[in-house]
Amino acid sequence: MGFHVRIDEESERLIRLVKSDPSKVIGKLYSAYLLFLIGERDEAELKWLLENAKALDSLTGKHLAYAVFAKQFKVKLRTHVSESDRRPRNVGEINADVLGTKADVTRLVQDGGFGMIVDGDEITAITYGTDLVARELGLLDKLPCVVIVDAVPKKELCVVTLDSQLTASLMPLLRKSIAEFSEVGGDATIKHDAERLIEVQESIAREHLKDATLRTEIARATATIDKLNATISSGKATADASYLQRIVQKREHDRDSFVAELERLPREQPGEFSRLQLELESILKEHRRHNNLLFSEIVQRHVRSLGLQSKLRSAKASTLGYIGSLLKPEVLLKVWALISP
Repeated sequence: MGFHVRIDEESERLIRLVKSDPSKVIGKLYSAYLLFLIGERDEAELKWLLENAKALDSLTGKHLAYAVFAKQFKVKLRTHVSESDRRPRNVGEINADVLGTKADVTRLVQDGGFGMIVDGDEITAITYGTDLVARELGLLDKLPCVVIVDAVPKKELCVVTLDSQLTASLMPLLRKSIAEFSEVGGDATIKHDAERLIEVQESIAREHLKDATLRTEIARATATIDKLNATISSGKATADASYLQRIVQKREHDRDSFVAELERLPREQPGEFSRLQLELESILKEHRRHNNLLFSEIVQRHVRSLGLQSKLRSAKASTLGYIGSLLKPEVLLKVWALISP
């Protein structure tokens, strides 16, 4: 009755979908990201995603990543008790964060929060990811939709609104778009552009931190030297004094090197910054020539070819602060700041 409860198989797949929070699962750079934003009443679109989850996994492959944000979804419960005086019904709402395993659901049911459970009852899981992302992108009135974010985000993100007409064409649309993306080499090229941009950005960041880093290393070496010298002078060293003296000499040599490098910084760093800036501008210039290879551009072309251009919207990527913090690596934000300052 409240024991031996498990989640329905379809519900398990649905939970895996809607808990595809990019902050947890997109841990590396992809050529593009598809973010499905599903509102509270968009049951048909959520059902479509559930039915096509495996196909989407296979289709997106290693160059594209997708994540689903759903306002709410129903989780069906199964028990060993098949006979009951009442028909299955929805027994309440719960935050989706506490769902995920059969043990979690069994514990929730045993706690008695949902009363008497019968086979086939449903729990409505509530999430807030959809509202957070949609609000930041100014898309609350465009739900349900899929937002396409390129590895190097454009000034405006591509948004495709979902309805029965578009959803019926979505898998063929994605297949054609992904096939073209691969055929023209966009998948590898755009990812390579992003990797190069990120590499230069990280080099610039290291240069900015170099002064503080060197001063920290000098202080650390000095502290080690002072501590070892005090130990040697006290005569209480447990190790051979000559061995400790060699360590002191090594750390003194390291400190001298750090000091010399710190003294060179004012002369060398401006030239290094200039070199990195030129390299960055060169990469950005080359990336702009790859505009037609962007996945968002390819998707938009195929949407128009289907006569569905009315389904295309845009989101200002100036609000990318929230999305960028989810789409790792976080240095994508640094790249974005250069493209659209």
